[in-house]
Amino acid sequence: MEKYIGLIIIVLLLIIQNRYTLHIYQHLAEQHPEQWKKLSQNSLDGTPYANLAESFKDGFFSTINDPKVVRYQKFKTLNLLLMAMITLASLLRGFLI
Repeated sequence: MEKYIGLIIIVLLLIIQNRYTLHIYQHLAEQHPEQWKKLSQNSLDGTPYANLAESFKDGFFSTINDPKVVRYQKFKTLNLLLMAMITLASLLRGFLI
């Protein structure tokens, strides 16, 4: 069981990130319905979530100064960093022990 602690923590972090992502999507759909509608109507048949991820990188949502969006971006970065550190520690532990 001790071997799977890192995996369990990563799965829990992914679940938390997924719930927080869905929450921020709801918030953005309520606060910016016209932009959300534009992201939902893609000629390439992409999902609004994929379009939103691109919008966070260099689109409209990368320019807004909403505290919830800023907090979400920080959380996502820290969560990814934490998952990478746990993965690296698990790999090092597996190869060194």
